[in-house]
Amino acid sequence: MKIVVFSDLDATLLDAKTYSWESAGGAIEALRKREAALVMVTSKTLAEVRLLHEELGFEDPFVFENGGGIALLEETPLR
Repeated sequence: MKIVVFSDLDATLLDAKTYSWESAGGAIEALRKREAALVMVTSKTLAEVRLLHEELGFEDPFVFENGGGIALLEETPLR
């Protein structure tokens, strides 16, 4: 069974003051070790989230603009 974690970004995955994900690095690494999915859910725009998504190196879908859109990588199978 695959673990799927849904996370907001602002003040959750990202630091409230710096917008850095570094303080969540341990949790992110734990998800990678368990081969868990990280589905980011945010009010941010597609362009903003795409940059973070690429930086973190996850291949999971993400939700942007408060559910206005869901982004999938072309290689991501829908299961």
